[in-house]
Amino acid sequence: MASAVLLSVLALAWLTIAMRSQEQSKLLRAAALALHVVYDIMFVMCYASFFDYFTFLADCECMKMPHLLHMSVALTTGLVFMCVTALMVVASSDLDPVSKGFLASPAVYARLKILAAKAAYIILANCLDNSHKVQSIGMLTCVSLIVYWNLRSMPFYRKAINVVWTGLWCGILYSSVLLFIMIFGKNHTPEFYKKMTMNVLYGMFPVVLGCMGLTWLYNSWAMLPARKFKDLPPGTKMSRVHKFESVHEVERLARVMRVFDADGMVDHEAAALGEVIIKAGMQTFPNSAHLLILYANFVLEARRDGPAARTQLQLAGKASPNLVERYQIFCTNEASKRLKDSAEGGMDLQAYIEFKRNYRAVLRVHKEAMLLQAEMWQLCMRTSVRVAQIDNAMEALEAATGRAHQVYRRVLERYPTNGRLLRCYGKFLEDCRHDQTAAARAYGEANRNGGASGMLALDLSGAGANGAGGKPDFLTSMSLEDDAVVVATAEGKILMISQAVQEMFGYAKSELEGANLSLLMPQPFSQRHPGYMARYVGSGEPHILDTVRQVVALHKERYVFPVALCVTKISGTGVDSVFLGLFRSLPPNLTSQRAWVSPNGVFLCADQYFASSVGIMEEELIGHTLSSLVADPEHAERLLLQCREASAEILQSGSIRAQLLLMHRYLDPVPVDVTVRMAGSDTQRILVLHCVRTDGQDGSMLAVDSHMRIRFASCEVAQLIGYPLRSLAGMKLSQLLPQPYSTLHAKWLKDPPHAVPPGSCRSGATVHLLSETGVQVPVQIKVKTVYSDAVAAAAAGAAGTLHIVQVTKLTPDQALNDKRLVLTTDFNGRVLEVSPPNSTLFDFPAASLLGACLSDCVDLFDEWRQRSGDDEVQMLLLALLDKEAEMPGTSWRVKVHAVSARGDELSPLQVQAKMSRKGAVARSACLQIDLLEGTEGNGAEGRSEGDDGSASRILITLWRRDLLAGVVELDEELTIRKANPLTALITGLPVSAMLRKPLGRFLDLPPNASTWEQLVAASSAPTKKKSALKASSDRGAVSPLMAFVGPHPDTGTMRLLVQGVQTLGPSGRPKVTLTVHPDATFVGAHADLMRVLKLDGAGRGSHVGDGSAMQLEDALEYGGDAVRAPSQGRDGKSLDGTAPEAVLAGAEADVSGSPPPPPPPTAHGGMNKGSLHRQSSSKSQFVEQWVKALTKQLDTSGRRMAPMLEAGPNEEAGPEAAAADSDPTDGADAADRCDSKDGLAIVAAHETAQQPPTAQAVPTVGQPVTTNRHAASDVKAWSSRQPSRDLPPSPPRAAVRAKPAGGKAGKGGASDEDDDRSDKNSENDTSSMGEGSQAASAISGTSDATSVTDVVVDARRGRLLKALNRLMLGPSLMGHVKRLHLHSYGLIAVMFLAHLISYIIIIKLIDEQHSNVYEVTNQAMAVDRTQLVIVRTMTGAFCSRPDIAPVSACSKPLGTVMTRLTNAINELEALHQSVYLGLTSKVTRPEPAVYDVWTKPTTAYNVYMDTTPPETEVHYAGAWVLGNRFIAAAREALYWLPQKLNGYMGTRTYQFILLNGLQSVFTVYATSLDLLVNAAWNSVLKLRTQLLILLVVEGLVVQLCATLYEFLLVRRLEQARLAGMMAMLALPGPILRQLVANEAKKSLGDRTYKTFQSKKESNLPADGGQVTLGSQRFRINGKSLIPTHYNVGKFMAPFFLWNLAVVIVYGVSLAQLSGMQEPLASLNMAAHVTYRYTRVRALSLAFVVEPLALRAMLRGVLTNELNLLESEYNALMYGGMPTSLINTTFQHPSPAGTFGSAAFARTFFTTKRCFRYDQSECFLPDSPYYEVTHNGLDVLVRRMITEMRLLTLDADEDVAYNNTRYTFMAAVAGNDLYEGLQQGTQLFVDFCISRYNQVTQIHQALLIASVFLVLGFLGCLLWPHSRRMLRDASRQSGLLSLVPPELDVRGHVRGVYRRMTAGARRKRE
Repeated sequence: MASAVLLSVLALAWLTIAMRSQEQSKLLRAAALALHVVYDIMFVMCYASFFDYFTFLADCECMKMPHLLHMSVALTTGLVFMCVTALMVVASSDLDPVSKGFLASPAVYARLKILAAKAAYIILANCLDNSHKVQSIGMLTCVSLIVYWNLRSMPFYRKAINVVWTGLWCGILYSSVLLFIMIFGKNHTPEFYKKMTMNVLYGMFPVVLGCMGLTWLYNSWAMLPARKFKDLPPGTKMSRVHKFESVHEVERLARVMRVFDADGMVDHEAAALGEVIIKAGMQTFPNSAHLLILYANFVLEARRDGPAARTQLQLAGKASPNLVERYQIFCTNEASKRLKDSAEGGMDLQAYIEFKRNYRAVLRVHKEAMLLQAEMWQLCMRTSVRVAQIDNAMEALEAATGRAHQVYRRVLERYPTNGRLLRCYGKFLEDCRHDQTAAARAYGEANRNGGASGMLALDLSGAGANGAGGKPDFLTSMSLEDDAVVVATAEGKILMISQAVQEMFGYAKSELEGANLSLLMPQPFSQRHPGYMARYVGSGEPHILDTVRQVVALHKERYVFPVALCVTKISGTGVDSVFLGLFRSLPPNLTSQRAWVSPNGVFLCADQYFASSVGIMEEELIGHTLSSLVADPEHAERLLLQCREASAEILQSGSIRAQLLLMHRYLDPVPVDVTVRMAGSDTQRILVLHCVRTDGQDGSMLAVDSHMRIRFASCEVAQLIGYPLRSLAGMKLSQLLPQPYSTLHAKWLKDPPHAVPPGSCRSGATVHLLSETGVQVPVQIKVKTVYSDAVAAAAAGAAGTLHIVQVTKLTPDQALNDKRLVLTTDFNGRVLEVSPPNSTLFDFPAASLLGACLSDCVDLFDEWRQRSGDDEVQMLLLALLDKEAEMPGTSWRVKVHAVSARGDELSPLQVQAKMSRKGAVARSACLQIDLLEGTEGNGAEGRSEGDDGSASRILITLWRRDLLAGVVELDEELTIRKANPLTALITGLPVSAMLRKPLGRFLDLPPNASTWEQLVAASSAPTKKKSALKASSDRGAVSPLMAFVGPHPDTGTMRLLVQGVQTLGPSGRPKVTLTVHPDATFVGAHADLMRVLKLDGAGRGSHVGDGSAMQLEDALEYGGDAVRAPSQGRDGKSLDGTAPEAVLAGAEADVSGSPPPPPPPTAHGGMNKGSLHRQSSSKSQFVEQWVKALTKQLDTSGRRMAPMLEAGPNEEAGPEAAAADSDPTDGADAADRCDSKDGLAIVAAHETAQQPPTAQAVPTVGQPVTTNRHAASDVKAWSSRQPSRDLPPSPPRAAVRAKPAGGKAGKGGASDEDDDRSDKNSENDTSSMGEGSQAASAISGTSDATSVTDVVVDARRGRLLKALNRLMLGPSLMGHVKRLHLHSYGLIAVMFLAHLISYIIIIKLIDEQHSNVYEVTNQAMAVDRTQLVIVRTMTGAFCSRPDIAPVSACSKPLGTVMTRLTNAINELEALHQSVYLGLTSKVTRPEPAVYDVWTKPTTAYNVYMDTTPPETEVHYAGAWVLGNRFIAAAREALYWLPQKLNGYMGTRTYQFILLNGLQSVFTVYATSLDLLVNAAWNSVLKLRTQLLILLVVEGLVVQLCATLYEFLLVRRLEQARLAGMMAMLALPGPILRQLVANEAKKSLGDRTYKTFQSKKESNLPADGGQVTLGSQRFRINGKSLIPTHYNVGKFMAPFFLWNLAVVIVYGVSLAQLSGMQEPLASLNMAAHVTYRYTRVRALSLAFVVEPLALRAMLRGVLTNELNLLESEYNALMYGGMPTSLINTTFQHPSPAGTFGSAAFARTFFTTKRCFRYDQSECFLPDSPYYEVTHNGLDVLVRRMITEMRLLTLDADEDVAYNNTRYTFMAAVAGNDLYEGLQQGTQLFVDFCISRYNQVTQIHQALLIASVFLVLGFLGCLLWPHSRRMLRDASRQSGLLSLVPPELDVRGHVRGVYRRMTAGARRKRE
């Protein structure tokens, strides 16, 4: 039972800790339920049984062990049991009147009193058996009190439990009464006792039943007063209905509500009656904590009203509750929280406060983890870092992350569906724990739960008398996450605010909480509000409670804004009332603009739309009058007068209307329709003007001064670009423009050109504004400039210039239509559709093209028509479609003019002259072509007659070139990082073909211009200025306008006008953003279609099949500087006038490396139309044959060009270079290149496919041409997507990487310098961002439509994290970890096995030493028992004579002598056999010398014959045979001695025993003992030698080698794990600073981050690429990582400790064994003294009993033995060599036993005790031998020797068995001395064995310690260290995944690992 109690207590403690530290899993809940049942049974139902058992055990009169221990355990357990039971009673108390617990009880104090009475009753029954009267009185008193308390208090809610409980105790009371009668009665006869016992047996059951019935009647009677409160009329005074005696009576009567329906719910009428009773009791006993808690439980469980319950609990807490009541308040409060947490709706105020506290806790630990991450990155910024510092930072980060995760889990246990908390948890998992999978699950849960708006909504269902039905929807739909909620007292003190209040009013939380509500109100409302609150507190009459009103509020920045307000009371009464106010900003209404004015016409506030409609900011409008803003002030005054006179109902109905003309500050007056409504209250009216604009305009405009500062922005503009209106006003216009226009526009605005360019914003072209999210929004603007106007001066703050910009938003199609014209034609070139049809883009109506042929308006088709005829236009269209399929996105530079007269065969010059006469010119355009399969076109509008749109059509897109403007982003080495699609139209190259290539490949740049500064300096005219770059504040340096010439893929040349802005990118590296405009007037800007299509052979005489033109095209496409026209100047400013044909011919010669071949033998030298038409029967076959023909022509040249293009621009590419630069994974693509029509085009397509999806402005080659796509749609689709920031930059191909000026590229790919520059990528990715053209760009960006409420994990980072995990947790680390594990297991197994084998050997050797000691002891005892047998035999024979008196030696009867003789013979036989056969059951052979003594017949002995006369024969035998014969003779003596008595002395057996025992047997046993001692002595030396060998093998060979190898393994692992740290340290300084800033800002906020940022940081040196492994540190990029030896030392410590322990243990063992020979010599000498004494005893007995003839001989022998005994005894006591060892084998002196052993000295000198084994036979103090036997053995030995010497000196006649000398020997020495000597000998035996056992024990301890050391090494060092290595590597990969995408992290980490490996290899070499 004691164990059960203690286990129950421990289980309770464990469960408490487990449920606090872990999630409440199903297992824990099941365990809690099981323990609850066990505790109810053990501590409640079986309390008496358990306590009775403990008190019974404690009732012990014996105060000795073990009874004292039992009593202590019983008392302690009983006390614990009683205390736990009392706590269980308190814990199970439940003031819930409708509780359904089986043993639920509200009567805590009554049950505690009953518990104490039970304990007293049990103690009296068990412990007062000697005082029957006191016992009976005490028992009767205790049971009477128990019955009374049970009956009176009715402690349990269930009536049946009270009835049964009281009835049972009445039965005990009945037996206690009978016991009292028996004790105090006068009749004490047995008959009376029997009668009382029968009364108990027969009367117990009826008494119990009867008392149960009486108890039921009493309980029913006690509940009768509850009926008085039923159906009471209103206004009844409760004190007159019933007078309550106590609060407990109120609780008992309230149990009438315990009526449940079939569903287990409380009956409504019963609940109402119980509530009346409780309220009546609360009136009788006001401020009773007991009743307040009872009522709180009632409203919580019966009414399910949490707020009301908590209100009552608050009142109970103020009513001075006792300890038990405080516990009940706590339990009820927790139950109310669980009720609200489990509800599907929201939480009430107190639960929300609890949630906010928990939410702040998780945010605090979350921020702590984020701050530690920032500190980790800050640590990496140091120039010198120790590994220990990084390890400590990792440990701190891991600990903080673990704490945060634990806090999150605990909080999520309570709020598992809180979306807001789940989002934070997901962010924590993603950013801190780097667990993308768990973060995705958390985000998914957060998204499913909808952001916690439902969870955080205050539940007001229980507030107020009307419940939820009396609350407006405005209030019940409240969300504390989104709505501004203020909780305040009746005095106006703010108790709590929601997060939205801070955003709405601009105050911090600390500024509002504790302040007054008037802080949020403007005058005069702030002054009147305290009066309103006082009026409500005094009268209780609400005016605005639970109604929604429109009021005005005051922002912290002192501007007024309108809000919707609803106020409700949530708790308390009177001055204790607590109110909740819900504020909601009034949503803007696009159709109705509102303004709030006072009745006198003064504006209080207005919405942004109203203020924007009059051109005034909201704060400026406040204070103005309505009359000052309208054109007719009298009309406004009449309207105000009408409103003042109208009633509130009229105003609310909105029947007052008017029309006003509002004055605009910048634009024309605005006509509006006004409807007037009322806000506020009737006593404090606020007029709301609802204005609707009637002119149909939106009023979008900006007012900008000459300094680019926005003076005013309309609300529509702010909404368009996503900026708050207040933040937009005061911004600079440059902040709304993308680069480079944000920098360039300042100059254009200050110094506008006199002639407005066609692409300028002043001409009304499309421009782009940057939204707040960075998305470009296309708009069309109209600019009006106002000079020195009064209005403008007022707006600008001074007289000056003001630009009024009217803004119109455009769709993506509208933004493109001002630069393009889309034509739909058939295969004959007839225009079927035009889009847009009303366009005049090319200075003629676009609709005039309908029905015309392309050759009538496009010079390219006109040239083809003149060459091939009108019927062959389809061939040109098919050829262009084929080129489009080969190179998607191809554009052709053409001239577009109005339709010429049909049928006129005019030359191009004639057509141009004709158009010039009419005033029209041919516009330069870019033509793109696409195929539409079976589409419906663009609608009926713009379609020619007769076109149904069902057949396949050709889509022609014409882009006007002078309106195109491209944007290109370069790095500092002029490598293209980004380009928009319009750049592709200008250059004729796809964007993907331009990325990651130097600008010099496409334009002729000045020589040695490898940087932007050098390019600007070389392209600018020489001046006295230091630099051509012009700084523009902090927006970047602006270059002058520069012109460059370059080749175009259409075999022409192009001249581009470039101007750039140089800024710093996010990574800290400079970047350049260029605007690129084509020069449409450039003479070389024309396509030579015939040359591109390989049809120019006839005209130029070149061979069609040489492929030179195609080589030129592809060379221009992929290596612009490989082909240069000789006519182009290097500065791009002038031409030499060479004809284009000569230029192209020169270019061809330059590419091919040889002069053009001779003309072909054909007549025309080209591919004529007749041959094609004769071979094809359809258009598809024509295209197919065209492609085959071109493929055949380019078969040789195309293959020859592929390796050439893979090489650099300035090197010749041979087969080796092609093989080196090719990607081994692109075998299939390489095969496609060889088999394609144009291998070079396939190369371009392959490179395009490697770009991210957002980087492809056009589809890949593999797509069919019939995909209903065209360039404009691609541009639009591209512009509608935001650039992805998650895609990492693709590594550039080595074949197309830019080389610095003068650099040399290796043939094997990119150099290390290229790898080290991998962090030059821009802040996004390598896809074209499309910054677009400002004022002429067709690119626009729209915001992403992704929902802001759905959160997902960062997919890019997830992929990057997986890749980093594979790299950092790959073989580079896991190989070392696994190797350390496996090899450590092997090393430990080898070391442990070696130690185990050594231990087994040592145990075996020690067992041999034990055997040696026991063999020596047994042999000495065998000698002693031989002499003892002689003594017993002679005594029995001599004392059997009739003339011998029973004194001295004959004092014992013959039976006793025979028993002792039998024992001696048995002992001798056992000893004899143990020496020869071994000590165990297994027969062992003794030492060889000993074996010879025992087996060889070398010892002579006498055999007596029963002859007449008797004869004696001499025989020879060994010790084994001789001993057996002696034992056999002794056993014969046992038979013959009782029969012959005194006649036995003449028998042969007697003679054999006497003579051979004293001579032969003694001699051979003594010789065996000598040899055994000598063998034991030598074995000690052998044992020491063997231990030294084991020490060398185990300690110095096995363990030392294993330790050194383990050191090597750990060191390699340490070096492997440093790679991750090196990767973090090697990050560039800007990246590290950005990481520190990001993490610190997330965790600290901007303000605290400034303090954090002010900490001192080390400056980072320039980046390097070498990893240097020094002897003390690792170096990379100028940083040093100093390794630590802690981990290595930590791993080596157990091995060194084990090795040291082995050496120490072996050393101690050798030290122990070094002194083992002296104790062995002492043992030998003690054995000699013992058997020598027995021999003296035998000889002395023979001396006194044998005939006189033998006495002379016996006298000499006895004297000699006495001398030997004395010599041996002195040697034993004081050391030395006795005379008996002179001629023996063992001749080693004995140490002094007196000085060597304290136990020996005590035994022989100081012990004052009797030495007999049977202490009852010791001499008594009155005996003459008492003193000599109680003063140590030395006195006995000396006295014995002295007496025996005197005996040998006595005369023969004085020698007798009964003289005093021999009497001493017989009485004292034969018992006390003999047994004392045996004990002294045993001291040496025990000492030797203990010393050997000590050696065994220390080796056993080392073995056990080694087991624990191995387990500790594995469990506390190896496995945790490995887990830590993996955890740190995973943490490092997670941290590295946070690096911005500007840096190729995977390449960076891979490079660091590669360099670390190379450095380690170099160090080993």
